[in-house]
Amino acid sequence: MNIKPDPTGTHQSRPPVFAGVDTHKDVHVAAVVDGDRTQTYAELDERSSRVASALLASGLAPGDRVAVLLGNRLEYCEVAAGLAKAGLVMVPLNPRMTAPEVDYI
Repeated sequence: MNIKPDPTGTHQSRPPVFAGVDTHKDVHVAAVVDGDRTQTYAELDERSSRVASALLASGLAPGDRVAVLLGNRLEYCEVAAGLAKAGLVMVPLNPRMTAPEVDYI
């Protein structure tokens, strides 16, 4: 994972997102099932690491808030884990909000 170190040192003691899961040993264990789509812990770990790296590369810094407008689907877990790995604060938004409500936020 290519996540930039936190220069302030305030996020160094964060527990791993997948504590207790050996993503190399349990490579075929399903972590997320969304209809006919399944994602293993190893896949979720890899994809969430890419999300974390991309968010930090975009200029966000640990502690920043990120609004997430995403329905109940497989990608939600990738985004949530990626935000946690990057030390970002997830602000989940209700996907049933109307366009004016989303614009207001």
